Formats: sequence, structure tokens, C-alpha cells
Amino acid sequence: MRLRSKLFLTISLLIVFILAFVALSLLTMERQFLTRETDKRQEAALENTVGIVREAHITWDPILMVNYLKLIAQAHPEIGWLCIVDTEGKIQAGLDMSLLGIERTQISPPEKVRLLSRTVSSNGVTLGSVEVGFDKDRMESYLQASLSKVRERITIIGLCALVLGFIGSFLLAQSLSGPIRVLSMVAGEIGKGELDTPVPTVNRRDELGDLSRSFQEMAGHLKELDRMKQDFVAGTTHELRSPLGIIESHANAVLSDLGEVKGIPENYRTDWTSSMTHIKNSSLRLNRFISDLLNMAKIERKRLDLNFQEVSFSKIIDEVLLSFAPKARERKIVLFKQVSQNLPLVSADPERIHQVLVNLTGNALKFTPAGGKITVGARVQQQGWIYITVTDTGPGISAEFRSRIFSKFEQAKGLSGREGERGTGLGLAICKGIVEGHGGKVGVESRAGQGSEFYFTIPIQRFLRGENK
Repeated sequence: MRLRSKLFLTISLLIVFILAFVALSLLTMERQFLTRETDKRQEAALENTVGIVREAHITWDPILMVNYLKLIAQAHPEIGWLCIVDTEGKIQAGLDMSLLGIERTQISPPEKVRLLSRTVSSNGVTLGSVEVGFDKDRMESYLQASLSKVRERITIIGLCALVLGFIGSFLLAQSLSGPIRVLSMVAGEIGKGELDTPVPTVNRRDELGDLSRSFQEMAGHLKELDRMKQDFVAGTTHELRSPLGIIESHANAVLSDLGEVKGIPENYRTDWTSSMTHIKNSSLRLNRFISDLLNMAKIERKRLDLNFQEVSFSKIIDEVLLSFAPKARERKIVLFKQVSQNLPLVSADPERIHQVLVNLTGNALKFTPAGGKITVGARVQQQGWIYITVTDTGPGISAEFRSRIFSKFEQAKGLSGREGERGTGLGLAICKGIVEGHGGKVGVESRAGQGSEFYFTIPIQRFLRGENK
């Protein structure tokens, strides 16, 4: 799960929890408040009845007392029982006129009634008592109706707050994860060697802004170090080429003279010839390594010169196989060519394509055991691509190594290559740069113990009319 999603879900869940807690708290507080208000209302009704009894006794007007009781009952619909008992224990007045004069002890109020009673006295004289009963069902209905309105208001407010909270959490998550995601993408590109990738500026005055500025400084230092490295490699290789050329020329001259000069003992001639040949071969290997370094530096700077012209892949494959034929016969390895008929001409740099096929075929020859075979093929793929393969019957390549085999200075470890043929580790990286310079892709398919197939693709019509790049 991405960071933005985690932040959004975490903040949203926190908002939901807070809103639920606040809503439950408000409902609980509202219920307690309504309960207290109901108790106050009932106490007020009881006090009003007590006042009516006192006033009626003063005026000795029982009709006035009954009328007041009816008014109280109308003002308080939850009253289910209301009566006034005199000092003799008889019902003096009430909502049910048929109970007048009956002993109070002989009458039972309704079951679901909360009964409140109060003794009425005036000037120290007991006038009787008042009983007011409140219907519990009516009180609960009133309480639930009030709570329902409160719940409705809380729900509306909560939904609005929830929507605003989701929007705010999304914007906050986007604000926090956006710069990190951009820096992560840039770090990935820099990790692939694209040091020219621009690092965006995060205009913030917090830790993310500090991270962005530190990342920019780091990218700048890496770019400067890479430039210094490339300048050093280019300068060093150029400086080495001249003395290597002189060494190779002198070695060739000595070898030529050794064959012509008379009077040299044969054992000395043999030793000198062997030494000069070793010096010549060593200078040639070092010269090839320098050429690889220069090519790699050009590829990294995206300054590889490609001279596009119409190319016949069939002809290039013939030339490569012909050049490796003597070595293949010596090692008892069979070379095959597998090219589709009517293979079209392709706009490419013939020298660079030849270099790619030489590197791939040379690697295959290095790791293929005696009695094996190597097949170089080419065919047309759909959507206008040429698909070129170099297949061998060697030991294969492990999955762990396949993922980085085209990186610089990577060499197959644990494979049974021939002694004295260990390369520089730049050949496949140069192949990748040349193919990508043509707009193609390069890859390998292999299983340990089942051989390998290196392949690359070149667009047929990507570069037209001999365009140079």
C-alpha cells in the first residue's frame, strides 16, 4: 500500500473514531439533560397542584379546585393519575370524578405510573395530601422523540464533518506524500545512472523542504563527481593510447627484424619472439580496454556517434560468423546462421551493429563447451522491428545475475569460461548503449544448464534517409 493511501486511511479512521465518540457523548449528555428536565417538570406540576389545594381551602371553592386540576392535566399530558386526599383519607378531588369520597386506600393507581406525593399544610395546619402520577410510557415516548430529533441533527452535522474530514485527510495525505513520491521517482532514475534527471524543488518550510534541498545538493555532488570521473577516464585513456601505439609499433618492428637478422642463436630468437609477441598481445588487450572505456564514456554522456545508413543484417551476420569460424573450428563448436528470407534493409550504423554481434558471439564462444553450437539469427517481428538473437548451448545464467548482466563491470561468476579469456565487464553494457542508441532494446533469456539466448531489437523505419545521430 502506498504512503498516500496509508496516511489517508489512518487520518480518516481517526476522524471517524473521534466523530463517533463525540456523537455518543452528545447523545448521552442529551439524555441525561432531558431526564433532569423531566424531573424538574414533574416537580413543578406537583408544586402547582399543592398551591391549588392551598388556594381552594382558603376560598372553600371545590369547583375551582377541579378546574385547576384539569388545567394542570392539559398542561402536562404525561400525567396519568391526579388526586387530592383530605385529612380523613378520602379522595376530595381528582381527574376521575367517580372516585370522589372513596377511601384512598381502596383505590390503586395505574401500574406504569411514577407516583409523586406531597403533604399540603397551611399555617401549621395539615390540609391533606396531593398525589400526581406520571405515565412512564408517555414519558419514554417524549424522551425518545426528543432524542430522535437530537440524533437527526447530530447525524447531519456528523456527515458534513465526515465529508470535510475525508477531503482534508486526502489533501493532507497528498501534501505529505506528493513530494516524497516525486523524490522517490527521481532517486530511482539517479540510481539507474540518469544523473541529469532534474530534481524538483519542494517549496516548504518543514522537514520535506529540508529533504528536497538536501537531495538537490546530493544530486549536484553526484553529477559533479560523475563529470570528474568521465573527464579523468577520457583524459587518461587518450594519454595512454599514444604510448600503447608506440609499444605496439616497436613490438611489431622487433618481430619483423627478428625474422630478417642473421646470426642470432635460435634459442635467443625464440625467447625474444615469445616476449615481443606477449608485449604486443598485452598492448592490444589494453588498447581494446581503453576503447571500451571511451565508448562507455560516450554512451553515458549520450554522445555516441551513430552513422545511419541502409544495412543488411544478413551480410553483417555472415561477416561475424566468418571472423569467428577459425576459433570455432579449433574449439569444435558449430556456428549456425538462421535468418528469415526477404529480410529487409534497416537504417542503422553498420560498424556499431557489427560491434554488438561480435561482443555477443564472442561471449557465446567463450562459454560454450566443445561439441556445442552457436546460432545467430534474425527475423522480422510485428510492428516493424528486427529481432536478432545469439543462442548458445553453454552453462546458462542464473536468474540472480540476469537482472544486472548488462551493467558496467559485471561479469558472470561461477561459469566455466576458458582461461585467459576474462573480459573487462564492459562489453554487454556497451551493447546495451549501442542498441538503445538505435531506439531498440536488449535482453537475455536463460536457464542454468540449458544455454542462453541474447537478443536485441532494432526498429526498421525509426531512422530514415540516412539520418545521423
